Amino acid sequence: MRPNKIVWGIIFILAAVGILLVAFVPELQLLGVATWKWFVGALLLFWLLKNLIFGWDLSEHLDIFIPIALLMFVFEKDIAKLLTLKTDNIYNNWLIAGAAILLTIAVKLLFKNKGATKHSSRTFRFSDAVTYLDFSNDKEYSVRNKLGETNVYCQNIDGANGLSFTLHVDNSLGELNIHVPDTCDVVVNVHNSLGEVNTRANGTLNVKTINIVGTNKLGEINIVSL
Repeated sequence: MRPNKIVWGIIFILAAVGILLVAFVPELQLLGVATWKWFVGALLLFWLLKNLIFGWDLSEHLDIFIPIALLMFVFEKDIAKLLTLKTDNIYNNWLIAGAAILLTIAVKLLFKNKGATKHSSRTFRFSDAVTYLDFSNDKEYSVRNKLGETNVYCQNIDGANGLSFTLHVDNSLGELNIHVPDTCDVVVNVHNSLGEVNTRANGTLNVKTINIVGTNKLGEINIVSL
């Protein structure tokens, strides 16, 4: 089973269980905290860690303020109880929300990658996608895949000018399948973090080369013949 489907399956199960607990047994507790809050907290913690660890640039790594604010909303009474405070209303939720939104906007303005690269870039999130890269138009492309399955077809390399071409990849918690012509050698330089990178063997008489560089985080990259 593909990693992205496993992740989203677990997320939907947790969400469904949390909703059912709120509907039927809202008073049920675990370690003194309402059980439904544990499920909501797990989802918010996943959101936070997904951005913090698997963000594509610094702006995404720091896109954690809204989930933190929501965690503070959900567990406000429990935090007050843990700190043995006399009141449950320990902070103004509207001010926390406003600060989280402002910090998120500030991070996007300051650190958002505005596409300094001159080559064509394509991004796919949470979807099954197919994209075709025409290397007779451009020698360099970028493809990003996050929590989805993307099939990339590298076309017209044989008829393109030049001997070397580059494909930048960034795959997080998804499956990225790269289809390369048999007549082209593949050189892979992908930083792999708890994922899997599979490549096909090169021929003996190939002249042209495609360099596949980038990162793979908890995902799967397959390089196969076209």
